[in-house]
Amino acid sequence: MRKKGWIISAVMCAVIAFTGCSDKDINYETDDSGVSGADALVSEEASADENRGFLAQQLGIPESAKTDLPVDGTNLKKISIDDKDIIVPGKDRMYTKSYRMGILTDTTREEIVKTFLDESEGIYNYPEEMFNEDVDRAGIDKYLEDNSGEKPDYSGEYFIGKMNGVPYIVRFMSSDWSIDEAFAVSRAYPEEITDEMAARQIRSITYYDYNPDDLNEDTEKEESTDKEAENSCGMNPEQAGRKAAEDMASWGFKDVVQTSIIDMYKGYDGADYNVIEYDKDGYIVRFDASINDTAIYQPVATGIDTITSSSGEDGYVDTGSYYYSERSYYQMSFNEDGIVTFYGYWPMRSEDELHQVDKLITWDEAVESLKKAVPQHFAGYTGYSEVTFNDVRLTYFRTKTGDKQYEVIPVYVFAQLESWAEESNAPTQLIMIDARDGSEVDVMQDPGRQGLI
Repeated sequence: MRKKGWIISAVMCAVIAFTGCSDKDINYETDDSGVSGADALVSEEASADENRGFLAQQLGIPESAKTDLPVDGTNLKKISIDDKDIIVPGKDRMYTKSYRMGILTDTTREEIVKTFLDESEGIYNYPEEMFNEDVDRAGIDKYLEDNSGEKPDYSGEYFIGKMNGVPYIVRFMSSDWSIDEAFAVSRAYPEEITDEMAARQIRSITYYDYNPDDLNEDTEKEESTDKEAENSCGMNPEQAGRKAAEDMASWGFKDVVQTSIIDMYKGYDGADYNVIEYDKDGYIVRFDASINDTAIYQPVATGIDTITSSSGEDGYVDTGSYYYSERSYYQMSFNEDGIVTFYGYWPMRSEDELHQVDKLITWDEAVESLKKAVPQHFAGYTGYSEVTFNDVRLTYFRTKTGDKQYEVIPVYVFAQLESWAEESNAPTQLIMIDARDGSEVDVMQDPGRQGLI
């Protein structure tokens, strides 16, 4: 199915708008760390080795670990820790902080819309049926002219206005009909197909977060782009990452860190949407929710074997209906022309301050807690015969404390990643230990939320 927004992803990809800056400060997330602006938006995970210091030394956390654990009380033949690069925040302390999620109210929708659309140019409700059609520039201009002077109803889901003089649409997705609560910004009309493009049988333009050759290896193209070719947008990855961080800060998005940046591909499609040719043009930059400049660990639970191998009342566990699928992140796509699209998934909001944790358990205490957790965690488990925790880290995890209420706490993560795992947050086995008291932290935080898939 052709997707509206003119960007296609190999996975469920959220893409955030990227262009000129705004002076509006929206408190979707607050930063109480004493670090502000773009400097606060760089992930520490990538530089954990460089910053490894006080916390690791204080808690006796080794750089690597290889040890077997007791299998008593389980059906496992072997369970072990085997990680050559244990990740520890490059900080001297850790914190807790309270947040709210599921908060796309009329008020917050208005704040988001006004962040991206210029109110002085007019902001209007936009019909869903028009959004689902490829309306051209003339159609958009006519709609804006016909609705000039109208006031928007912010309980709606679709809005149109201008950003830097260019029409864009802001739309909202609600957990009432989607598994995600999200918002997106995209150009209001597809890119123009010039006469020269039409002569080459090009019918539309689509942006990809992967090289089209990876999907259409057998497709013959008039032109192709070498995977090693330079990006044509005029910025290298470092420059693009810095620019993205600056814009995020200026838009008022706080408590986020940059976790990835990849090339974006501009595909020129034929009549049947096959990619005739393409360019490496622009970047896609992702920002994850964070606390004190450290990305919150947000595991994808749908692959955790102790969960998926168990059965609920209906014979299966609907892992998509649990809170841990609610991953808070933002992702930008942009090129030299500016914004392509912008998605923000599960925005988190906080009026709370950071609360320093006075005492953290040591590495040895965490391992002992892990040993105590193993028998109950794997009780009756008949999946894997061996478990190897090869992704170990001291980090943060979001726990549910009430309706739409969460607390981010420090945890020791003991996870097993398969060699084919594309992301570090997609474990097949996972035990988390509360770094404050050594208790096990259950990833299944909200079993009462059902029927969202």
